[in-house]
Amino acid sequence: MNRSSELILDEHRKLTKFNVYSFSTSLLSNVDYKIPILEDYGLREDVIMEIPMPDGNVLSFKLYKNTTLSPELQREFPDLHTYQGTALEDPSKVIHCELTTLGFHGMIISNDSPTVIIQPTENEYVIYEKNDVYFDKSFFHDCLTDHLEHTTDRKHTNKISDRTGDCKVRQFKIAIAATGEYTSYFGGSVSNALSAITTSLNRVNGILQKEVGVVLQLIGNNSSIIYTNSATDPYTNSDAFAMLQQNQDNLDAVIGTANYDIGHVFGTGSSGVAYIGVNCDPDYKGQAVSRGNAPTGDNFDIDIFAHEIGHTIGALHSHYAQSGNCNGSITSSSCYEPGSGSTIMSYSGVCNTADNVQTFSDDYYHSNSLKEIGDNLIFTDCGIVLTTLTRPTANAGSDFNTNKNTPFYLKGTAGNGGDPNVTLSYCWEQMNNEVISDDGNGNIVTYPSPPLNTNLGGPNFRSFKATSSLQRSFPRYQVLNGSVPNAFEMLPNVSRTLAFRFVVRSVNGTGRGCTNEDDMSLIVTNNNPVAFTYPSTGASILGSTNVTISWNVSNSNLSPVNLSNVDLMLSLDNGLTYPYSLISNTPNDGSQTVSLPNIASTNARIMLVGNNHPLQAISPKFSVTYNTSFPLNFLSFIAIPHEKSVKLKWRTDSEVNNKGFVVEKSINPLNGYEPIGWVDNDLSFNYEFEDNAVRKGFTYYYRLKQLDYNGKFAISSIVSAKLDHNQTAENTNYMMAYPNPINTGLLKLYSNDFTNEATEIKLINNCGMIIKSENIKMNNNQEYEFDVSELNSGIYFISLTQNRKNYYSKITILNE
Repeated sequence: MNRSSELILDEHRKLTKFNVYSFSTSLLSNVDYKIPILEDYGLREDVIMEIPMPDGNVLSFKLYKNTTLSPELQREFPDLHTYQGTALEDPSKVIHCELTTLGFHGMIISNDSPTVIIQPTENEYVIYEKNDVYFDKSFFHDCLTDHLEHTTDRKHTNKISDRTGDCKVRQFKIAIAATGEYTSYFGGSVSNALSAITTSLNRVNGILQKEVGVVLQLIGNNSSIIYTNSATDPYTNSDAFAMLQQNQDNLDAVIGTANYDIGHVFGTGSSGVAYIGVNCDPDYKGQAVSRGNAPTGDNFDIDIFAHEIGHTIGALHSHYAQSGNCNGSITSSSCYEPGSGSTIMSYSGVCNTADNVQTFSDDYYHSNSLKEIGDNLIFTDCGIVLTTLTRPTANAGSDFNTNKNTPFYLKGTAGNGGDPNVTLSYCWEQMNNEVISDDGNGNIVTYPSPPLNTNLGGPNFRSFKATSSLQRSFPRYQVLNGSVPNAFEMLPNVSRTLAFRFVVRSVNGTGRGCTNEDDMSLIVTNNNPVAFTYPSTGASILGSTNVTISWNVSNSNLSPVNLSNVDLMLSLDNGLTYPYSLISNTPNDGSQTVSLPNIASTNARIMLVGNNHPLQAISPKFSVTYNTSFPLNFLSFIAIPHEKSVKLKWRTDSEVNNKGFVVEKSINPLNGYEPIGWVDNDLSFNYEFEDNAVRKGFTYYYRLKQLDYNGKFAISSIVSAKLDHNQTAENTNYMMAYPNPINTGLLKLYSNDFTNEATEIKLINNCGMIIKSENIKMNNNQEYEFDVSELNSGIYFISLTQNRKNYYSKITILNE
């Protein structure tokens, strides 16, 4: 059931976008004995669990029992179960979930989607994306969060590798104590407090094993350090610093120093503190504290617990700002993130408002944090090595020179290291941590924050979560088109050197990962920006007619930039994507005559891209008007994945002088399209083409080039299709929405898979809000007209649901 109204999770957290479902925990309990352990991955029959997503789709996960709980602890508490699994539809999607006395909890992490959270409410289960939760950050995290330096001989800093870690997966025994106040928050019982600890640990394990190859296993007698009486427990819950030594002493006395590798204590409050790199150190390994006024959810698990664990295993703070509660918290050797930062080891949301990149930490570690943790773990002398993974390959490419205040993109190459059973993800991060001065006593003078375009050092560009794309644009297209502010993606307007790191993450089917990285530099010259002079803001260009595009070269064609040739690409969605190649490898001489596709749009932009060079330039927004002198109009065009092929279907309106269509295909639209077939004109105006040269796991892009008998041509919109690894011949039903784009009032919908039963139609805007919905009955091969005349121009999504089957189509509305 979809809910778009507000949901209060507790007095300090709320949701505005979510789904609510019922869930029978007994069904999972009843099949627990069939679920294989993680070490038997691929050796036993799979147990599949279906999980509904926030968008209404359902994913199927191969489920395994993981090792978050020690066997002894699970025997003592048989109602506690921890699992993880990978999605059949997309192996990069990994679920970590648990069944406890507090119900079912889960989180799903993936390469190209926000983290999904599943948690119980009073009578149901709510499923939402992490980005959709709002909370008062000041309630969870304040200036007490700190790290404490401690030097330990086993670091051997003179022997540290240039690479991140050694790709060994290590398991450590962790003891997590709970103050009486923490236990009281969860109802006062040991079993409930242990359940909450299990959920937090399982969540953080999902990050640690993926990011740094670390698995933390809760010790067998952990219940003996969960306290129910705040008056008699051995902790001063209100004083995080006092709790450090108290926890060390208590764990050594109750658990025994030989019986744990890492120690921690949970309490209530709003801070955390930990010594750095002290796992296995007998004098300091228990000195770590995580406290939260509401010690549950990602605001506690990621922003505090995973942060303090990061300190314990070797990571320093990663942010640059020192305003507000961030004052005195940075380390000049590791301050690579602008402002408050946004990764786990940053102070996201804690600095003054202007310095806060966002209000919460994303669930991954910065590449420098990975390096610090890897350097520490190499010389670890406790725990056990479960396995050694294959390191992926990473190549950031050559260094380049570019013009100041001019966008650019970076693209690396990578490989799986010869292991085909892994998924790769990629992240580009700036590696400039320069400060103006550091006296070595904590008095650090930084360049202005948020970064100015005149800063001569320090970070200008924030970090983003790894994706399946090898490429990143600086800044993002959303910044260039004005959709989001540029405070933490600031192009330099001065000459300076920008250092970048290309990070490749490799994760196998067990959710365990290894990384590799490579560095490059971008030297910003004092050349003026490369910028368009035409099209100008508000210009209107007729489709399929010749137009001269012009730009300021600004010496970019000369040494040291040496940008000799450029490509021109067209966007019709205000610069979010650039799927149309206007011309490739043309001289960088300041002008070029091209013809735009005959597709109406009020949100057109042109991008200039360096040919074998990272420089980019984006034009102002302009309009493309439809040329009515052409012989046809594309009503619809879709791509349908089959088991071993992709079938293309399209419709046109009445045709005049149409000779036929060239079918063109690309794996990367930025690299252009290749013709793969020809289809003659047909008086029925309905067309099909089947592409058999496809492979599972790849995404293919298609467009049509319509040729007229007199030599004129028109280009269709672009469609894409991906063959999932479990694609079969049976799941090939489809829906059409046409005309698309639409500039009249009635949108026609068609599907080949509907019966005469209730059908729900929803129109969803780009922000995920349901704008309009209808409930109808729709038969197979029946068209239905959906009125969109009153809607504003923009990108929308049509969703049709019947018998739990969901069909989606992206449409463009051009109402004036």
